[in-house]
Amino acid sequence: MADEDFELGPKMRALTERQRLFVLELVMDPTLSGAEAARRAGFSDVSEGAKVRACMMRQDKKIIDAMHEMAGRRLHAVALKAIHRIDEALDSEDGRLRLKSALGVMDRVGYGAQSTINLHQTTMDLSGKAIMERIRALADKLGVDQGRLLGGPAGPDPVDAEFSEVKDG
Repeated sequence: MADEDFELGPKMRALTERQRLFVLELVMDPTLSGAEAARRAGFSDVSEGAKVRACMMRQDKKIIDAMHEMAGRRLHAVALKAIHRIDEALDSEDGRLRLKSALGVMDRVGYGAQSTINLHQTTMDLSGKAIMERIRALADKLGVDQGRLLGGPAGPDPVDAEFSEVKDG
């Protein structure tokens, strides 16, 4: 195993032999069920033990980190193939495919469409003093007693009286 350790990253080296095999099985065949990967890695399947073990391993941070490490290596390994496909698409007879490919390449190398987002922020003082000042200003604007605006007493009580019209003259 010592020779193989040099090819494995630190996350994979942190696992047990069977855990490594489990990760490798899933990375090599992503369509494989977790239970099947656990069986192939040598875990017992008595009373559906492989299914339970696979479920537990897929939630284990060390296993997740190792799968991420191996998936990253695999992506790097197929990158040249992907670049070749993009190259082919750029030379395609299909104009829409050529345009889409060109835009994708331009976007990834820093020449993509740029957008500007303008953000306007309003700060409002909601302290008691500031609120009372706003109430005073509103009362003045409306020509209403401040106490009345707040639902308090409306000032002096109205006078109840009768009147009669006086004519000049």
